[in-house]
Amino acid sequence: MFAYLEGAVDSVDERSVTIDVGGVGYRVFAPAPVLESLRTERGRVRVHTHLTVREDGWTLYGFLDPRDREVFQALIGVTKVGPGLALKVLSEVPVDELVRAVQGENEAVLTRVPGIGAKSAKRLILELRDRLARIGAGTGTFQAPIGSPDPVADAASALVALGFSPREAQEAVEAARSEAPDADIQGLIRGALARLRRT
Repeated sequence: MFAYLEGAVDSVDERSVTIDVGGVGYRVFAPAPVLESLRTERGRVRVHTHLTVREDGWTLYGFLDPRDREVFQALIGVTKVGPGLALKVLSEVPVDELVRAVQGENEAVLTRVPGIGAKSAKRLILELRDRLARIGAGTGTFQAPIGSPDPVADAASALVALGFSPREAQEAVEAARSEAPDADIQGLIRGALARLRRT
């Protein structure tokens, strides 16, 4: 849904950066090198983002290079790797080094990351090899730009990310829209989820 945010850096803490976009502050979680780069940034910045949607809230993850975002997306597609661990990996290992380590099956590079042992490193290499090869070929996923004019489509996409089928998501969102024509995206998602729980 969100391809990038562009605005002024408001503040940076140990885990995230807050970006002021037209008077709205977006908190974006990012790897340590990104935060270090933005800590001294003055003026407008563009951060390429990945959005996760759960029932308890939405979370944005940000990267200065869209390729880094694609590697993050590849990481969270690996079994038992969530966004937190993926950020740890990208905080400890630069993307180019990570790609070389996966291609060369160099487990030692991955075991530098806290929480990743030899067994986990082997699994990461096995599952990442094909994913990173596809990224190198330029076949990353498409995300709609900020300000997408179709809240129904955006809400349906969020529900698909939660595991519902495209048809279930579309029908539930359209029903929620008919009940609350002026609802924003979050309202549509809440209404659709309530309907899906009843079915």
